[in-house]
Amino acid sequence: MSKPIIVKEAINSSNCISLDQGNIIFPIIKAAVEINEEIILDFSGIEFIATPFFNASLGQLMRANSKDDVLRLVKLKNTPYDLKGMIIKVLDNALSFYKNANSEAHVSEVIKKSIG
Repeated sequence: MSKPIIVKEAINSSNCISLDQGNIIFPIIKAAVEINEEIILDFSGIEFIATPFFNASLGQLMRANSKDDVLRLVKLKNTPYDLKGMIIKVLDNALSFYKNANSEAHVSEVIKKSIG
């Protein structure tokens, strides 16, 4: 198991509200998930967390991982309030987004080939 990531220190803020902040810790989370290693995000000192933060930090994981794997490997600690509902919604929305993005790309490719 990897050591906890102190989110407040990583993003240099007591609020997790932006895509940019989520993008700061995404590579760290992604690296752990890619090797099937549990990662702990420690939210000590965080006062507020908004969906865009999780869209960037966790939602992007749905491009190449299952929801079950993300939920199994990414652990949240010392959150200021219950985030389970928000996390599930973010992962479900991301899964739908990436599924549809892939479908649209495939449809575009087929149309381009068919009209020559």
